[in-house]
Amino acid sequence: MRSFLRVRAVLSAATLLATLSVTGGTTAAPMSLAATHAFAVVLAASPAAGPAAGPAASHMAAQAGETTTSIDDEKLDAKATAVKQFLHYINIAKPEAATSEAQALLDGGLTAADLARIVDGRNLGERFDAVMIRGRGMEGVADLAIRFEQMLRDGRLELAREPGRIADAVSLLTGTLRQQMFAKERLAAAGEYAMPQLLKVVTTGKDAGLEVAATRVIEEMRRYAVHPLCAALSKLDPTNQRKVCDMLGEIGYPAALPYLLEVARASGTPTDVKLAAERAVGRIGGGSNDVSTQFAELARRFFDGDESLVSYPSEPTNNVWSYDPFGGLAPTPVPTAIFAEVMSMLASKQALIHNAANAPALAVYVAADLRRENRLPDGLTDPIFGQSPHSPAFFAMAAGPATDSEVLGIAIDRRDTALVRDAIAAIAQTAGAATLIGAGTGSGGRQPLIESLRYPEKRVQYDAALAIGNALPERTFSGDFAIVPILASAVRDAGTVVGGVVSTTEEDRRQISSKLAGIGFTTLAGGATFGEFEPEINASIGLDVLIVAGDLASVKAGVAAARLANSTAAAPIVVIVQEADIVAAAAAFERDQGVVVWPNNGSDEGFKQAVEAAFTHQSGGRIVEDEALDYTVRSLETLKKIAISRSGVFSIQDAERPLLDALASRSGGVRLLVADVLALLPSAEAQRKLIDAALTATDESEKIELLGRAATSARTFGNQSEARQVETLRGLVAGSSGTLAEAAGRLHGALNLSSAETVKLITQPAAPAGEGR
Repeated sequence: MRSFLRVRAVLSAATLLATLSVTGGTTAAPMSLAATHAFAVVLAASPAAGPAAGPAASHMAAQAGETTTSIDDEKLDAKATAVKQFLHYINIAKPEAATSEAQALLDGGLTAADLARIVDGRNLGERFDAVMIRGRGMEGVADLAIRFEQMLRDGRLELAREPGRIADAVSLLTGTLRQQMFAKERLAAAGEYAMPQLLKVVTTGKDAGLEVAATRVIEEMRRYAVHPLCAALSKLDPTNQRKVCDMLGEIGYPAALPYLLEVARASGTPTDVKLAAERAVGRIGGGSNDVSTQFAELARRFFDGDESLVSYPSEPTNNVWSYDPFGGLAPTPVPTAIFAEVMSMLASKQALIHNAANAPALAVYVAADLRRENRLPDGLTDPIFGQSPHSPAFFAMAAGPATDSEVLGIAIDRRDTALVRDAIAAIAQTAGAATLIGAGTGSGGRQPLIESLRYPEKRVQYDAALAIGNALPERTFSGDFAIVPILASAVRDAGTVVGGVVSTTEEDRRQISSKLAGIGFTTLAGGATFGEFEPEINASIGLDVLIVAGDLASVKAGVAAARLANSTAAAPIVVIVQEADIVAAAAAFERDQGVVVWPNNGSDEGFKQAVEAAFTHQSGGRIVEDEALDYTVRSLETLKKIAISRSGVFSIQDAERPLLDALASRSGGVRLLVADVLALLPSAEAQRKLIDAALTATDESEKIELLGRAATSARTFGNQSEARQVETLRGLVAGSSGTLAEAAGRLHGALNLSSAETVKLITQPAAPAGEGR
């Protein structure tokens, strides 16, 4: 499943580079921030950056004192010949030969940096891109094409970020105009990785001209410079603090505001530094001048996924920066999957340091910590918070139900199902009845736990209903009528997964529904559009997975409509398109983590993996048998608790129909738990169904247990049996012995039937044990 998602991510990244045009340094359409950076890397590694990229570039490289590469020129030439041959075989559609050539390259030690030097140093960029696009659609070559595209991207970044190349570029910032242009391109490609050496030039102040040039480059880097500068600001001496304040003011990014205010408000900060920091704050502009509030706002921006705060969103890692007066700036790579959460926690922590009573900061810290744990990919570690002695669950519980309610509200707004469940779990373990359904949180009196009862995911509804039901609130509240039906639904339907298909053709709906049924789904009829399908969803027990199939335009419209509907706002979605549209579809839905793209000509096993991947990413996977059983048992225990309490808030009779269905369909221990609750319902039908179940049970031990539940109902609510049942029971009383006879006699007495049958047993006793019954 994870490999499926990784392929999807690679396809999205491949699309990004495929859309870039380095010819002339422009693109055909506005680029995202990620694309802008990728474009800068392409520029740095293409003609001007390579050691043999044409006469002008070669001349610049010579002037720049380009160091000899560590790869022997002769070996690199041989690899270049093999790369060209690989491209040739794809171009003439000889996949076997291309595969053989590629494998020989990889076995021969071709590195990502080698490939970048070959492609960009020999003007193969446009040819490489065109051939890889062709290769992605060629059977037997597609995986190799994706792999080589990724190698080229990695190689370009590796070359751009080599400390030696960065140092060479910094030294050329005061050279000739051509050298300066070359140096700036190199440093722009290196991005924030150039910041340690650039900031060192500024802070040492040994060369005034170089310092001015380095300052200008830092300011031109814009957002790539902000995090490193902010990390250094408070630890610099006053002279350099003024310099950094001026640079941050010139860059003008709001992310710097809390750090500037922190310096401006700190006791002991020299007056000139305070003035410089305040001047920078004024240039940037902002709301509150409270340090804690500004850090909390920054934390929330990170948590909300503001990509302008992430330097390299398409790369596997991003850097958390630190500064040491002796060592300078140092990056700590953090998996991009959790980078925003880590930065959100760091900013929240600073907010709490400045104001321990900052409730929004505490809520964001707890939310980010929980989500960090959820999103950390298997096999990776968190170098910042990974060694914390306390788990995210510890902080969630210790923070208390008020904070957890804030976290739950945040999670609901973000449709983050895993975080919603984490918050409910913390609330359930720390809140009493009054807190659970109290006045709510926020100025609007919001009640996130009550909102969770309508959240479009079964687990969330079950978790919320269990939390509220077990608390046995003593006063009514909005939504109280939903608790018992949801718990009863968990008894009857927890193991049922429902799927539906939106497709313009009936044939597609039929075929895809058949695939869903084949992997254990109950399927709805579906519709040609989501609007046509929505009434059926609302009338069902809920939709667990949605399939949207068709051309790119129709699936975009279908997903957009589904995300606006309450019933499917958080549902896992599988988009099925033609193979030619896979890359475009992956790019279109890359920001929706609950959408997985699958080709319409894929295998049945691939379809199953796509569905499971969508489930896993959006809600932790579909409810499996053991989990369904756990929900069933816990719900029955809660329903029994409600029934015994004679709650004035909940109507236990709302569970009657699902429980009667479960009594007929369940077996073993679960059936007896269902009978326990039915025995507490003041219902003639419930009592009669219990008696029927007892009388018709074929297993003697189960018959004895069910007779006992029927007797409990009769003792509590009186005799509501039917004549036919009484007649059958009399026969059982007369014809049984031992424990079974005792159970039958107990029900006979509880029904307050005529004692004539008992007298008959006394005057005409049954045969002794061993002589028949």
